[in-house]
Amino acid sequence: MSLKIIFAHDLNGGIGQNNDLPWKHPPDYAWFKAHTLHTTIVMGRKTADSLTKALPNRRNLVLTRHTYERVGFSVSSLEEIFEKAKNESIYIVGGTEIYTIFWPYTRDVYRTVIHGKHDCDTFFSPSFSALTLHNRTELEASETYAAATFEHWINPTPQAFPT
Repeated sequence: MSLKIIFAHDLNGGIGQNNDLPWKHPPDYAWFKAHTLHTTIVMGRKTADSLTKALPNRRNLVLTRHTYERVGFSVSSLEEIFEKAKNESIYIVGGTEIYTIFWPYTRDVYRTVIHGKHDCDTFFSPSFSALTLHNRTELEASETYAAATFEHWINPTPQAFPT
């Protein structure tokens, strides 16, 4: 099993506003899609609530304390996630609480930094001090979206998965 986190934030660490992305950024959407297609994605209930439907061509798992049937399949523990996807790549796709839970177990982190500051009410800005930068690509701004930095970080010593 391979555990990965993928997220985007602005220069203040903002990731959301009113349970939605505070920006429109087609290159970031394409980056997300390229990484998560044909994988298992794990999200919290609030992130699932922000979707109109399950993301196609992915197994959508919603980590929640309660039964959840609107988007994807609900799971109630890390152990259940690891059991359901033990031979697969798993991408953690949000939100803040879910990122924080999985951060210690994650080997690969895919981060998009959206240049600029947005009106956000949700933030995620973890420490990258123990991680090694594997790749960075800069994207210039266009008339329709802000400049962005796409990064792949590696945690050389993730914690072992709970059993």
